[in-house]
Amino acid sequence: MKRLLTPILCLSVAFLFSACNRLGGGGSASSSSSSSAVSSEDIPETHNVTYRGTVQELGVTIYMQGTHALALGDGRMLILESSVVDLETYLDHEVEVFGSLRPTVEAGGIIMRVERITDLSPESSESSASSVSSLRSSSVTSTASSVSVAATSRSSAVSVASSARSSIPSSQALSSAPASTDAGMEARIVLMSKQDLSERNWTQEYCSEHVSFCVPVHRNWWFVSFGNTTRTLWHVEVSSESFEGMGSGPISIDLVGGDLSGHSDGEVSVSGGVVTGYRAWTQGRHIEIQADARLEAAVRYMTQSLRATE
Repeated sequence: MKRLLTPILCLSVAFLFSACNRLGGGGSASSSSSSSAVSSEDIPETHNVTYRGTVQELGVTIYMQGTHALALGDGRMLILESSVVDLETYLDHEVEVFGSLRPTVEAGGIIMRVERITDLSPESSESSASSVSSLRSSSVTSTASSVSVAATSRSSAVSVASSARSSIPSSQALSSAPASTDAGMEARIVLMSKQDLSERNWTQEYCSEHVSFCVPVHRNWWFVSFGNTTRTLWHVEVSSESFEGMGSGPISIDLVGGDLSGHSDGEVSVSGGVVTGYRAWTQGRHIEIQADARLEAAVRYMTQSLRATE
């Protein structure tokens, strides 16, 4: 009798041990799946990105995110979502959206969290930008460096281009706020000089239709276009943080009249603690990118990568 019980007991123990192993494995798989789900939600974003296109209804897609789509004109589509801008208001309008990008959970898509939007449609009486507070200005009467930005038609687009191409609403971009203090400027220069300037981090572009050029901008930086000024034909500034007043950005990009006057196209020179990059341009004009000498690497990259719009 003992001989019979012994094999039966051994088989029972082996069966229970195997069953426990299977249960343990299932628990591990469940934990792994949960961890994967959490990580898919924690996708890093690329900030301060601008796109131009036409707002459309998202319709039925494979993507479970977003509320609207931006048709980019070349067959591509950008998914849009926003908690601060009423995207439905701009349905079928040509707009410029500004915000943060990330991949969709479903493979192959890109979604933007829209923070601001500028209406570029012809029927719009003026380019008006929605700020984070969702307030849209119906008219712009501020001035910057004696430049009027009151817009009544598309023919005045040059004077209000800062509202269309700025990284912040036009009513703020052309405000008469004082420039940064010396200490503030120094802090921005130091911060920008410590950035990783690898090519992969230049994910933004400032582009002007009126001047027809595009220049790369680091993914962590902000830019503001002030349009034509008393000194330049076109003026853009770049900083490590959001800013308003002219003269607050450590890096300036200027379209000026005249040829290069002894400088070669693509040249970058340092003199008196200031670095300047030169690019020849059309109609007897040229572009100068200028900053503190500590930002030489950034100015060199921007100068060499500046291109004409397509």
